[in-house]
Amino acid sequence: MRAPTSDELASIEQAWRSLASAARWLRILAIYSPGLLGAGTCVYAWAADPGVVFDSVLGGLLVVLTVGGCLVLAVFLGPTRRTLTWHARLERDRRRGFGLARERGEVRWGRDSYIAMVAGKSLISPFFTRLAAMPGYWYQFELLPPGAYIFDLLPESRLVVRAEPIPRIEHGGVAPKLDQGPAALRRRFLDKPAAQAALLAAFGLRESELAANREGRVTSRQRWQLAVSSLPYFLIAPSLLWACHLGLGETSRSPQLGSASGLVVMFLIAAIATVFGGRSLWDIVEGEAKSTTGLVSFRYAKSGATGSIGGVRFTTSTKRAHALQAGRTYRVYYFRRSRRLLAAEPG
Repeated sequence: MRAPTSDELASIEQAWRSLASAARWLRILAIYSPGLLGAGTCVYAWAADPGVVFDSVLGGLLVVLTVGGCLVLAVFLGPTRRTLTWHARLERDRRRGFGLARERGEVRWGRDSYIAMVAGKSLISPFFTRLAAMPGYWYQFELLPPGAYIFDLLPESRLVVRAEPIPRIEHGGVAPKLDQGPAALRRRFLDKPAAQAALLAAFGLRESELAANREGRVTSRQRWQLAVSSLPYFLIAPSLLWACHLGLGETSRSPQLGSASGLVVMFLIAAIATVFGGRSLWDIVEGEAKSTTGLVSFRYAKSGATGSIGGVRFTTSTKRAHALQAGRTYRVYYFRRSRRLLAAEPG
């Protein structure tokens, strides 16, 4: 254990204030608000009819249970449920003077993001994530490349203040220290085997599939995955075209402006679905993988993410997009025509 430096102490206290504020608002939302609403309901019902005290109390309890239950579920089913626990642990660290311990751990791919682990326990930090303003997401460490680290952390809350990468023997030299905050983006230390293992886990790939993609081939499992993801196009296009055929016959017998406009819209949707479905079908039959190398950037939408390297664009899921860290070079493999992302490896 060691005492934090003045800069580290300032950063820890800022994190403590952010976590305390988030925990306070969660208590207000999930605990105090339903209680006050229930008490107000009891008082109002009793004032309206002082003779029915039992019914007033029962009505207030029902309000507390109903409203409180909905709010509690909304709060504690999401990432914010961790905030209260982390705050309680950080309070214990504060009472001990924010003493720091040094432990060896790793950054690896979790279920949907990069996480840090020490002895099987997950760590938190606002200093290695872009979501520092949202304490419920402090478990994400997407600003650190995967690999082994020495962490300076608070023992109770497991809040990481500093992270020093442990270089693999074959890399040689002395590893640079990773400063907290955005400076981590500019570091070039990368444990390629750990990064490759993280990408395979995020993409759900086998080494044999990646080897096939390197040779420009697509495996049967990857073709099947593309077929399943393109199923809506395969169903929508023929269904709408058949509906247009039937509607065209009806419109020819009794022309109406509204019917004609609806047919045009349906035909346009069917044409778009046919184009996208046709590209996917061609890729499934052809089975060719293309590749490109460079710095990757993404634009996110509700249905997924669109990535680009230079002038080459491709689409993928949000989960896979999060596995490719900003500011790093990757070699990506994608279907030739539908531009669906197949795999990636460090460049």
